[in-house]
Amino acid sequence: MTNDGQFQMKFWVCVSEEFDLKIIIQKIIESAIGKKTESFLQLDSLQCELRKQIDGKKYLLVMDDVWNEKKEEWLHLKRLLMGGAKGSRILITTSSEQVAKTFDSTFVHLLQILDASNSWLLFQKMTGLEGRLDSQEAEHDQKNSNFIKIGMEIVSMLNGVPLVIRNIGGLLKDNKSERFWLSFKDKELYQVFRQEQDALKEMQLILELSYKYLPSFNLNQCFRYCALFPKDYKIQKDELILLWRAQGFIQPNGNNDDNYLVDIGDDYFMQLLSRSFFQEFEKDASGEIMSCKMHDLMHDLACSIANNECVRGLKGNDIDKRTRHFFLEGRSHENQLMGDLSKAKYLRTFFRQDHYGVYSQWENFREIIFCNIFRLRAWHSQLIGGIEDVESLEFIGKLKHLRYLRIKNCTVISTDLPDCIMKLYNLETFIFQSQELKSLPNNVGNLINLKHLDLSYNFNLRFLPDSITELCKLEALILKSCRNLKGLPKEIKNCNNLRRLDLSNNWNIEFIPDSITQLINLETLILSYCRKLKELPEDTKNLVKLKHLDLLGCLALTHMPEGLGKLTNLQTMNRFVLGNKKGGELKELDRLTKLRGTLTIEHLEFGTSIVDHKMKVSWCKGTTSTKSPTIIFPYLSCLRIYDISAISLFKLL
Repeated sequence: MTNDGQFQMKFWVCVSEEFDLKIIIQKIIESAIGKKTESFLQLDSLQCELRKQIDGKKYLLVMDDVWNEKKEEWLHLKRLLMGGAKGSRILITTSSEQVAKTFDSTFVHLLQILDASNSWLLFQKMTGLEGRLDSQEAEHDQKNSNFIKIGMEIVSMLNGVPLVIRNIGGLLKDNKSERFWLSFKDKELYQVFRQEQDALKEMQLILELSYKYLPSFNLNQCFRYCALFPKDYKIQKDELILLWRAQGFIQPNGNNDDNYLVDIGDDYFMQLLSRSFFQEFEKDASGEIMSCKMHDLMHDLACSIANNECVRGLKGNDIDKRTRHFFLEGRSHENQLMGDLSKAKYLRTFFRQDHYGVYSQWENFREIIFCNIFRLRAWHSQLIGGIEDVESLEFIGKLKHLRYLRIKNCTVISTDLPDCIMKLYNLETFIFQSQELKSLPNNVGNLINLKHLDLSYNFNLRFLPDSITELCKLEALILKSCRNLKGLPKEIKNCNNLRRLDLSNNWNIEFIPDSITQLINLETLILSYCRKLKELPEDTKNLVKLKHLDLLGCLALTHMPEGLGKLTNLQTMNRFVLGNKKGGELKELDRLTKLRGTLTIEHLEFGTSIVDHKMKVSWCKGTTSTKSPTIIFPYLSCLRIYDISAISLFKLL
C-alpha cells in the first residue's frame, strides 16, 4: 500500500502504551520532514505545524502498537488530522479489540493464528530441519521420522503463534537431540498446559522456557539487562554490546587472548536474535545489523525476570537497594528523583535519554554524586544543557569504577576537556560530543584501558595529541564529521590493537599517515566523504585483515595503491579508482572474491592492461558472461562501471 502513488504523504509512528498527544504529533511531523523537530516547540506550535504538513494532502498514517482506550484523547488527535484531502487513511495496529472500538474503526481485520501447515513450515525453518526433511527418503529414515513426530507434537502445543514458534524453534535448534526434544515436550510444555489458564499466560510461560534454556549465564544477564529500555525503544546493537562489556557480562572464550570481547558480544547478540528475543532489525548498506527492537511480550519477560534490577522512568517508589540499572526520560520531579536514587547504593548504569528534546539542567545531575553512587560502571547522557564551565564536569572524576562514559550535545564553553576525565583509569568506552571542543588533553594516554574512543561531530576539533598513540588497547577510533580535523598523529601505528578507524565526512583531511599501514589488526577503514583525500598510503596492501574499506564520496582520490589484490579478506569496497598510468590496475580485483554489496569502478579509460583482460560478472544467481573469466564477484549485489571508453572490449550480461 505504501509503495503505490495514491498517497502524497505517508507517516508511520509507534505509539505504544503512553498516548501522549505532543509526542505523537512530534513523531508525525518528524516522519513527514525526515528530521528531528526543534526541542523547544510547545503543543500549540506543533499543532500548527501538523496542520501545515497535511493541509489539502492525501496522506496515509500508520499508528503502530496502540493501547490507549480513552476516547477523548483520540478525538483530540482526530480533529487535528481532519485537514487532509479526501481519501486520506489512518491504519491502526493494536492487540486490543477495545482500542479498535474506541477509534471508531470503519474496518477491523483480526489477525489470525497460523494454521497447522504453516506452523510446521515455520518450525522447520527455525529448527534447521527444513533442508533435512524435504525429500521422501529422509522421511523414511527412522531418526528423521522421530524428529518429525516429536516436532509436530510440539508445534501442536504452540497454538499457531508465530513469536512462540520462532522462539521455541530457536531453542530447539541449539539442542538438536531426540532425547532433549522429547524431554522438553513431555516435561516443560506439559507443565505449562497442565493447569487451566488464559492463552496469554500460557504464551508467557512458554517464552519463559526459552530464557531458562539459554546456553550460558552470560546470555541470561545480557537479556535481562534489556529490561532497562522502554517498550518499542530502538536498541543500537554496537551501543548495547559496549554497555554489556562495561557491566562485565561478556567473558572471553577460554584462555585465548585473541578473543575480542566486542566480537563475543556480537555473538551473544546474534544468539538472542536467532531465538527471536530481538526483532525489527535494521541493516546498513553492507548488510550488518545496526539496530533492533524487542517484541512487547519479550520485553515483558525481561522485566518480570529483572524485577527491580532495572528501573525506568520516574518511578521513585520502584528504586531500592536491588536496583542496578536506571533509565530516565523527561525531567519531571528530578529533585525528588535525586533522593530516590540514594537508595540504589549499588547502581551500575545511569542512562539518561531526554524525551524528545527536553533539555535538562546539569546542576541536577551533578547532585547525583551526593547520593553516594560511586559504583557506576556506565554513564550515558544525551542532550545535556546548562553547563557554564568545564569544572561542572569535575564530579565525574570521582566515579572510579566507570567503564562507559557517553556525553553528547554538551554545551561546554571551554575548548578543552576537564583533566578529571583523564583520571578514569578503568574507562573502556568514551563518547563525547561538544561543538566547542578543539583539542584533547595531552595526558589522554593516561586512559590505559580505553578500547573505544568516539569524538564524532566535534566540528571544531582540530588535532589529536601525540599521546593518543599511547592507547595501546584502543580497538575503535571514531572521528566522524570532525570537519576541522587535519589528520592523524604520525605514530598512529602504536595503536596496534586498532580494528576500526572511522574518518568519514572530514573535509580537511588530504593524506593518511603512512604508519597506518602498520596497523596489522585493522578490519574497518571508513574514509567516506573525505573530499580532499588525494590518495591512500602506498603500503595499504599490508592491511591483510582489512574487511571493509569505504571510499564513497572521496572525490579527489586519483588512483588506488598497488597491491590491493592481497587484501583477500575484503568484504566491502564501494569504489575502485583507476589512475592515469599510476596506481593499481583492474587485475587487482581478481582475488577479491569475497566482495559483497556495491562496487563502483571509475575511470576505466585509464586501464592500460584491459584489452586482453576479459571480465566476468556473476553477482546474481544464474548470471553468466564471457569465457575464461578472471574476475568473479559471486556475492556482489550491484556493480557500477563509469568512464568506459571502449565498451566493445567487454561482454557483460
